This record gives sequence, C-alpha cells and structure tokens, in this order.
Amino acid sequence: MALIDPVPFRVTAGTDSEVMLKRYIRDRVISLREGLAKLQGNDGVVKWRKMYEAVPAEEEREFPWHGASNLVVPVVGIHTDTLLARVLSATLKMKPFWAVRLLGDYAKTAPSGIRDIIEEFLGYVALEPEELDLYRVEREWFAEIIKLGTGIVKTPWLKDVIDVMAPAGDGSGTYSWGQKIVYEGPRPEKLRYEDFKYPVYNSTMESMNFKYHVVHLQRDQLEERAFRNVYDKAVVKHMMTMPDRTSPSYTQTQNEQSAKVATIPGYGFAEWDVCECHFKYKVDESHIARVIVWYHEKTNQILRSYYHYYPGDIFVAGRLFYRDDMFPGMGFAETLGTFQEELSSIHNNRRDNQTIANLKAFRVDPDSPLNKGYRIYPGAMLPAKKDELEALDMGTPVQGEIDSERQTMDLAERRSGVSPPMQGQGAGTNTKRGIYTAMGTLSVMQEGNTRTDLNITDIRYAHTKLGRLISKLYASFGIGEREVMFGERGKQIKEALDAMLSGKMALAITAATSSVNREIEKQNDLMLMGVSERYHQYVTGMLQAAGNPMMPPEVKKFLTDAIQASNVLMQSVYRHFGYDEVDRLAPKPEVGGDLQPGAAGGQTPVGASPQQTPTGAPADAPPDANASLLQQLLVQGGGKPQ
Repeated sequence: MALIDPVPFRVTAGTDSEVMLKRYIRDRVISLREGLAKLQGNDGVVKWRKMYEAVPAEEEREFPWHGASNLVVPVVGIHTDTLLARVLSATLKMKPFWAVRLLGDYAKTAPSGIRDIIEEFLGYVALEPEELDLYRVEREWFAEIIKLGTGIVKTPWLKDVIDVMAPAGDGSGTYSWGQKIVYEGPRPEKLRYEDFKYPVYNSTMESMNFKYHVVHLQRDQLEERAFRNVYDKAVVKHMMTMPDRTSPSYTQTQNEQSAKVATIPGYGFAEWDVCECHFKYKVDESHIARVIVWYHEKTNQILRSYYHYYPGDIFVAGRLFYRDDMFPGMGFAETLGTFQEELSSIHNNRRDNQTIANLKAFRVDPDSPLNKGYRIYPGAMLPAKKDELEALDMGTPVQGEIDSERQTMDLAERRSGVSPPMQGQGAGTNTKRGIYTAMGTLSVMQEGNTRTDLNITDIRYAHTKLGRLISKLYASFGIGEREVMFGERGKQIKEALDAMLSGKMALAITAATSSVNREIEKQNDLMLMGVSERYHQYVTGMLQAAGNPMMPPEVKKFLTDAIQASNVLMQSVYRHFGYDEVDRLAPKPEVGGDLQPGAAGGQTPVGASPQQTPTGAPADAPPDANASLLQQLLVQGGGKPQ
C-alpha cells in the first residue's frame, strides 16, 4: 500500500500532436453536450424537478375564471419519498455497512477476525461526517436516482491543505507560515444531473471511451488553483478575460425559482466551465492509454493533464428503470408524470364543478329596484313582488369523479410498484373481531415488496460499487493518520485493504431482503435463531455418532451424506431469509474417517453411558449386534438432543 504519484501526460505545445488532441477533445465535448441538451435541459430535468416539487404551470389560474382550483397532486413526490425512505432503511441501517466476503483459498488462510476489522473500519469512515459523510451524499444520490432515473457520484482522491500562521518554535516569539492538511482521502460527491456528459449507447460507465464532468469555478476558485500550481498559470491568466457567463445559467435559474432564491448577477460574478475529461487516447505510435485532461472549451486550452492514476473508474452510476440498450434510466418523474397531470386535472375539474354547483344566479325584473345592485345575503329582506326575483341553478354536480381519482392513483401505484398490491390478501382471513390474520399480513407484505425489492437491489448495487471503489482508493493511496487512530488494528486494516486490492477479499453485492418492516425482520431473526440452534445440536449429535469406530461403513456413509444434506438445506434456508454469508452461519462440518469417540474434550457423548457406544450398542458387542443400528440412529437423530 503506497501512494501513487500521478504521471503527467504532455504533448509539445504548438505541434500537430497538440492540435489533434485539442480538436479531438473539443469535438467530443460539443457532441456529447448537444446530444444531451434536451434530456438535461428544459424538456427533461427542469420539467421533472418541477413535477417532483408539484409546482403548477401558473401561479394563479385564469381559466375558467380567475382563482380557479390550481392544485398539483404530488404523485411523483409521494412515490419518490416513500421509496427513498425504504432504500435508506435497507442500506444505511444494515450491519455491517458493507459486507465483506473472503474469496478462494484466502478464506482458510486469512487471519482470524480480519473480516470484522475491515467491516468496522469501512463502517466508521462511511458515516463519519469528517470522513466520507455518506449519509448526506447517498441521501441526495438515491433521491436523484429515484426521481430522475440516473445519479452519478464522483469519488476523487482529495488532499485539502490550508496555509496557517504558527509560532516559529525557537522561543523568539516570532511566527512563521506552514501548511496544514485539512483532509486527505476519498471524497465522494453527487454530481448535478446536467453536469455529467456521456455517450448514451454505452450501458456501463467502464465501457465509455469518453466522458466528462463540467466543473463550475468562480474567480477565486480558479485563482487558487493557479496559485497552488494545480492549473497552468498562463492558461488561467488568459481564461480570466473570457468567463463563460456573468449571470446564472438557465437551468440554475429554474432550480432557484422553486426555492424562492436567486443568484444576483453583477458584483463581480463570473463563472468558468472546466471540462474534466476521462478518455482513452493514442498517446504514441504503440500505446493507447487512459488519460485525464482538464479542458476549457471557450479558450480551447488545456489546464492540466495526467495519465489515469486511479485503481478504477471514479464515477459510479446508479439507475432505476433501465432503458433498452441505453445508459440513462427512467425515474418516477418521467414514468409517473402523465399520471400526475391527469390526476391533477380530474381533481381541479371536480373542485371547479363543486364551486359552480354551489353558486346561484338571479333573474330580476328590469324595472325592479333590485336590479340596481341590491346585495343578497342570508336573512336579507327583499322588497320584491312575486316572481320579481327568480333563482337559477348554474351547474350540476358530477358524480363519480372521486372514483376516477382513485383509479388513476391505483394505476400510478401499479406502475411504480411502491405501494403494496393486494395479490397476497387471499392467504389470510379476518378474525371474529375483524382483524386480518398474521399469515395474510405477511403474504401481502411479501407480495407487495417484490417490485420494491428490485428497485432497492438496483440502488444497493450502486452502493456496493461505491464501497468497492473507496476500498481500492484506500488500498492504493494509504489510510494516512487513520492507521494511528485504530491502534493495533491499523496494520490489520492495511493488510485487509491489500487483500481487497489483490482480489482475495471483496464487498458482496446482495439482494434486498423481502421484508422491509423492521418488526417483521426481528420476528424472523428470533424464529431463525431457534431453528439454527436445533440444527447445530442435531449435527453435533450425528458427528459424535459417526466417530464411533464400531460403526459399519454403510451406516457411516449414510450419516456423512445426511450431515452434508442437512448443511446444504440449512444454508438454503439462510439464503431464503436474506442472509448472504451462509458459510459463517452454517459452516460445513468436516466429516471424515479419523473421528474418534470423545474427541471433544475426551467426554462421553451426550445420551450415552460409559459402557455404551454413542449409538447405544454395548462397547464389546460383536459386529452383528448392530443389525438394527440404522433404525436406532434414525430415531435418535429425529429426537431433540437434551
């Protein structure tokens, strides 16, 4: 585990190589940006965000009259927030935060407890706000995946330093400047949906030959990078005269409107768009390598360039509903948008109809003094002759509109799969008190969560990929002062990270459990604990019986096969309960011919007297005394060990 020094990628200025490189980058940047303009512009992400926030098209409706009903039923927001809560519960509440699996022969040779140590370390750095702060990052990331269909997290290795004034330390009372490392390590952050550009027909992030992230920098940020020699000073000086914008972008303005805030132009506001491009390039006549280039399109200048120095792709994507052979997914805003519009239209029309039906129009004799604007109110005395004033109905209430709303909502729930359907309701019955039985409740929950589990698994898959990347970054660049923080376990953490980098250990990608109700999970665990205890007692008794040297070979073979079959079945039960590390919960028993009676501490097996074998036959009995031994073993194995 050693810090990797990035190697600069340079082409000679003013040569054909530089011209070709800039032309290639410029063409790809423009092509990807224009290709994603609608998806990441007003027709896509801007409209979908307004759907989630349930923002009406106009603040005050003027049709059919001023102030008509203007509610947007938040179908997208309801489904998004519901699934987000379930995803966060199934991800952030899991212990361990990332499950580690030992692979191959390393499972036998690994130091004791190394799995628990690395799981503890990753769990600490993941949720600690001063480390990775993944609660904040993944909450925003998962919400964007569900809402928009695609979310990107970028995890570079960051070294944040600051200049500090400190005492010189020589007793002179003077001060001197020094540098303090504020943070060094991986820094995952969710990218804006509209800031990541990619080819749409690549199904995975790793298969993209060219992709880039638009980094928005203001004047002070750009000057700091030039001051610390991160960017080329000459290029930055030229860029300062050509900002990309002096007022907020259109997408940013639309986002700010719903939050009732605004970025005020002027006062020195200026912003530059630096494209951090990750791509493969023919660096010489015999090599094609992965490189990272920071490029400014408006000035056609390269600020920084390196050969790719990370152990893997630093962009991790999460998607919800996959499109056919395309990268961008479909979120709830896109899939449920039409349901939201229809439901809002039905609701507003029903409310407007009720308003009309509650009104009255009056027909007044033109010669009546009431025609001059006489105001009618409850209890008013009307100085009118018979038939001088006539009340007219203006509207007829429409029946069945509430049923239409419910049907539309039901269709939306079926499309998203968030709210549990009732296919499993027939498995239970109502008691005399009208309470639905537990069997029916569990069946409904399991049936209703099937599609939700698929969505949760998609997001947990991205969550585990992020954990794998973070582990590789720590293994490649080191854990720094964290080794001292963990004391004696620091060296074991480094050893575990090295094993993960070499492929001996990996973070397991597991499917989501079918029960997202915490109380149901507790009951399942308690029930499984009793089954597990009986299983281990049963296998222990059979192992003791198989260790009898007087055991006939055919009976011993049967016992061996029965023990192995029980282990296979128990591991299958654990998997059905949602547990992935079945080898830890139901270890495979070592059944062989070298087992001896009393091997466990030299004591007589449970249930046998000192004068008897574990099977109940006399110790000095001839071989034919075991004629009915198989039947005895079956009876003994089927009972409950004491």
